[in-house]
Amino acid sequence: MALIDKDLYVNNINFWDGLIPTKVYFGRDSRKHLKSLCTGKRILIISTKNGRLRFERDMFLEIKYLCKYLIWVDNVKSNPTLKDITVQSKLIRNKFDYIIAFGGGSAIDSAKALSVLLKAKSNYTIGDLVMNSEIINEIEPIPLIAIPTTSGTGSEVTPFATIWDSINKKKYSLLSDKLYPHVTFIDSELTLNLNEEITISTGLDAINQAFESIWNRNANHRTIRLATESLKLGIVALPKLIDLIRNNEDSNYYRSMMAESSLLAGMAISKTRTALCHSISYPITAYFNVPHGVACAFSMASVLKLNIEAKDERFNQLALDLGCQNIESLINIVDQLVLYCNVQDRIKSIVQKKEKLINIVDQMYTVNRADNALFNVNKSIILNILHKSWDFVC
Repeated sequence: MALIDKDLYVNNINFWDGLIPTKVYFGRDSRKHLKSLCTGKRILIISTKNGRLRFERDMFLEIKYLCKYLIWVDNVKSNPTLKDITVQSKLIRNKFDYIIAFGGGSAIDSAKALSVLLKAKSNYTIGDLVMNSEIINEIEPIPLIAIPTTSGTGSEVTPFATIWDSINKKKYSLLSDKLYPHVTFIDSELTLNLNEEITISTGLDAINQAFESIWNRNANHRTIRLATESLKLGIVALPKLIDLIRNNEDSNYYRSMMAESSLLAGMAISKTRTALCHSISYPITAYFNVPHGVACAFSMASVLKLNIEAKDERFNQLALDLGCQNIESLINIVDQLVLYCNVQDRIKSIVQKKEKLINIVDQMYTVNRADNALFNVNKSIILNILHKSWDFVC
């Protein structure tokens, strides 16, 4: 299943072929195939300002003189808000053949939102779209090309887009099969210079997504296998990357592993959605600006142990597939990963007091996330998870 030595990966494995409509190019320098898509086309690119600089300096992404015309929106912020998307949409007056999202999950989510909002009736707002996904199903979005520069969110292969309400401290999701990117280029070379903080947060996001699609009522044989293959790569690659970054050593091999882990986890959650860890994480990010992957991993060890109590055979199989002798070894792997990434310390340095989390516990139950767990979730259980996660020791 490993794709590390392949130069190009184009929806050609029977294992998941047809699972998603996105055409996937995977491998080092795969982004060079972008030019053929853009020749003679009207292109809108969504990125951060730094992302624009990287794109324009990349010889494989020199499309400016190939396009009919090219427009930039380069003011993407982390965790895009309803207001951000509204402001961006009002700046755009041209018609486009493709939108290119270049960046992390925030750039891709922003591009997804704009791909439908720019084709919606003039009286529709982004608020209308997040409140009623049926509207999206009536729209033919601008085709999206996703070029992720991080390995973690999986947004490049999912039908979701996360949009935040900064005023009311809420997270919303756009959801429609129309939001699947048309094409994605997953090129690990674009992640080589990621710093330790972003590598950890995005890597934990991918790993948590894989776990969440396993301890999930919507899981099936195919999604569990995708998630398991993702974990085989991610739980090895992330600690190695942390070490290599700290020692300023070459990380190419493990960057490719992490890119594949993210791809497979994204495919898995595209069918199952996420579960309780993500539900708990949303207000933690909204209120305290904790990076998404770290917020998800905060409760991962505790949630795993509760799901295991459901006595489902999938955990015995997962332990075997990950090379563990038993369930206890599987638990230990997750405990050690959370510790190695200093997740609790990172949370505590930002939130400072456990009581601040307790105060927002009522907002940690998200429908279609919390109720995907293998056990029944209520406020008391979430409180218990918060206490155990804050006081976590191994």
